[in-house]
Amino acid sequence: MQSVLSSQIGIVDDALPVALTEALLSYAIAHEQDFRPATVGHYREEHAVAAEQRNALRCKTGLGRLDSDFRIAILGHFDAVLARVGVARFTPDDLEIELVAHRDGCFFAEHIDTYTGSPERCGSFTRILSSVLYLHREPKAFSGGEICFHSLGGDEDWRVEPRHNRLVAFASFDPHEVLPVSVPGDAFADARFSVNCWFSRADTRYGSQSAFSF
Repeated sequence: MQSVLSSQIGIVDDALPVALTEALLSYAIAHEQDFRPATVGHYREEHAVAAEQRNALRCKTGLGRLDSDFRIAILGHFDAVLARVGVARFTPDDLEIELVAHRDGCFFAEHIDTYTGSPERCGSFTRILSSVLYLHREPKAFSGGEICFHSLGGDEDWRVEPRHNRLVAFASFDPHEVLPVSVPGDAFADARFSVNCWFSRADTRYGSQSAFSF
C-alpha cells in the first residue's frame, strides 16, 4: 500500500506579527500559575486527565486580552492554509483556541482532533481544520516535541519541527502525535508553548448555529 496522508500539511513560517508573538510568549510565561494538566475527552463528556495519553499543561485563562488580536491574525491565514492542506472550502462556524505548554517529558500520543461516535458525543460542531502556532524563547532551550503525522498505511510518518512563530495546519481527521519533549532543568519559561486552534463547521442536522465571533 502506498503511504499517504489524507491531506497535505500547511506550514507558514513567521506567521504572525513579531509584536504579537512576543506578547503571546510573554503572557504564557507570566501566567505559569494558570496552567493545569491538559485533559482529553468527547464534546459532551466530562473531560479527564489521562497522563498516559496526553501529558501537557493547558492555560485555564486562554489568551486573555490577546484573544481578539490572535483570532484576527490567525483568520488572515485561513484561506491560504486551507488551500495548501487541500480541504474543501468552508466557512468556519466556530473557532476553539487553547494555550498549551509542554515541559520536560510531555507528549501527546497518536490521536485525531475530530470527535467520533454518536451526535451526543460529537456535539453540534465538526472540527475540519486544525492548526498549531509554536512559541518559545530563543535560542530554543528544549529538544523534541515535533508533531508527527502518520500515513494511512501506518508505515511512514512526517515530522515537523517546532519553531518560534511557525504555523502548522492540517485536516483535523489526520492521525498525528506530539513526540516527547526534553527540557534540561525543566524551567517553565524554557517550555515548548503552542496555541492550538480548531476551525469547525456547524452540523445543521442537529439544529446548531454559528458560534463564531471575534
